[in-house]
Amino acid sequence: MDPEGSVARQMGDLMNGKYRYVFLRKNINRSRRDKSHLEQVFRLNNRMAKLELLKEKFHSMFDCKTKEEAQEILNTCYEWAYELKAVLLVKFIWRLLEEKRLWNYFKYKVTTSVSEGINRVIKGLKWQAYGYRDMEYFKLKIMQKCGYLNSKYHNNDSSLIWSSH
Repeated sequence: MDPEGSVARQMGDLMNGKYRYVFLRKNINRSRRDKSHLEQVFRLNNRMAKLELLKEKFHSMFDCKTKEEAQEILNTCYEWAYELKAVLLVKFIWRLLEEKRLWNYFKYKVTTSVSEGINRVIKGLKWQAYGYRDMEYFKLKIMQKCGYLNSKYHNNDSSLIWSSH
């Protein structure tokens, strides 16, 4: 019996199906069952264990207080990826190191998450109520869904919020 073929078959079984996306989650967001499953994978494949460490290190970059701290962590990730001969990962990290917009996050600590969330709500409402003819009603539905009606953000003059420039 081919021991390498057996390991490859086991790895294939461990990487398919419902466990496919477990690798993308941060370790703190995984269930005990997921962690147990990953331990099996890491025992069979040392490279996967190293990639997991690299991913967790990468995520820690966003907890940094300064740009310099974050760059140091990203440089470490680059070195680890290079040692692993993970060519695509090396290229990806290199591009991030050169990306000025990424470093603005550490300067201003602002993301587009709120506006992206509101855009998602608007798309969902458009899809649900295909063919709204009354734009004022549509605006109110957006505000209601985003929590701006019946809340501390409510302003009686909706023209301030929806002014068309």
